Amino acid sequence: MAIPVVVSAVVLGLGFILAFRNGPFDWRGKWWLLPVAHAVVAVPLVSRGIASSMRQIPDDLRSAAATLGASPARIFSSIDVALLRRPIGAASTLAALVSLGEFGASSLLSRRGNETLTMTIGRLLGRPGDLVQAQAFVVATVLGLLCLCLVSFVDLAAAREKR
Repeated sequence: MAIPVVVSAVVLGLGFILAFRNGPFDWRGKWWLLPVAHAVVAVPLVSRGIASSMRQIPDDLRSAAATLGASPARIFSSIDVALLRRPIGAASTLAALVSLGEFGASSLLSRRGNETLTMTIGRLLGRPGDLVQAQAFVVATVLGLLCLCLVSFVDLAAAREKR
């Protein structure tokens, strides 16, 4: 079963606003709603990558472990987790990168105090003045460097694991 990846983050943010606006579920101003929205945006990307990697694990490995007396928990921890460590790391990095660059849902759900870097860049670029625009460029550079560091970290970990 494929999870659709075509839902816009803006539509997701609007859905959160409409769903959580009444009664006991009036959570529009809560700090944790924005990270939840970022996670929901990233889940389809992450789950498809990990599911694809899980399908690549030969069933013979699990069967052999079961034949040798391993419990289902032991099979999962010693085979699945071990073989999925690298895909889970790559998928987690992808989720972090998607979250760092996410603007659609953030533009609808962020409030003062929980503003994302992309929202800060947008807010600064919306103001006149060379100093304010220079600040936006600095924040954009920090965001780019942070993304570059994340990707480099995953690449280094993968190269180290191959040795």
